[in-house]
Amino acid sequence: MKITFLGTGHGTAEKNRFCSSAVVTVKGKSYLVDAGAPVSLLMQKKGIHPGTVKAVFITHNHADHYYGLCEFAISMSGFHNRLVPDAHAEVFVPADPDFYHRFMLGHDHTNQINVNVYEEGLVYKDELVRVTSFRTEHCNPSYGFLFEAEGKRVVFTGDMSGSLKDYPTVLTETDVDVAVVEAAHARYAKPEIQEILKKTRTRHMLINHVYEGSNPPEAIADFVVQMQDYFDVTLTQDDDVFLV
Repeated sequence: MKITFLGTGHGTAEKNRFCSSAVVTVKGKSYLVDAGAPVSLLMQKKGIHPGTVKAVFITHNHADHYYGLCEFAISMSGFHNRLVPDAHAEVFVPADPDFYHRFMLGHDHTNQINVNVYEEGLVYKDELVRVTSFRTEHCNPSYGFLFEAEGKRVVFTGDMSGSLKDYPTVLTETDVDVAVVEAAHARYAKPEIQEILKKTRTRHMLINHVYEGSNPPEAIADFVVQMQDYFDVTLTQDDDVFLV
């Protein structure tokens, strides 16, 4: 399993960080977690072809997590017509009727994607991966995901509350190989936040969705030191690739 971070920033794109999007790759097939713009361009730059994407998972209906969906639909259609006759992707959006209809207005030009509404629990399963969702309290509704593939377990927390009262139990009650944890809302310099994160049962924590107003570089650097007896910590950057 491989994780490619296309955009690691928060609600607004910045000079060195685009909005949220990451690709999980398993045996040449791709699975997109969030689709912040300009996701299709970023995929092209990393050599990830739209025709390899089997599914897209949107954590919640904030613009920085899904505004790239329409351009993704366009790229699927164009790529389909040129190179991959059977290109098709399942898109999973939260059970929010307003969000579903907003997206439908922008993607009706292609038959290469199918939009599904999901809730908490098993969202998707194929011959390569199993994806399960869990609720967070960032907004209503908002979710994170557990990916299971090739004997590995990777969690994307999605956006959470600033207090981390909704920190995923899957990260504290079971072992995972990698935890991708957002850093836009909770302040990592707070001792009470560090105590919650210390409970994570992982070998490696990847810090994602970074907002320096909440977590400036010095706070992240100190967090890395504080966690060194618990697990490895890496602050992700756009274009980073991690093998699990």
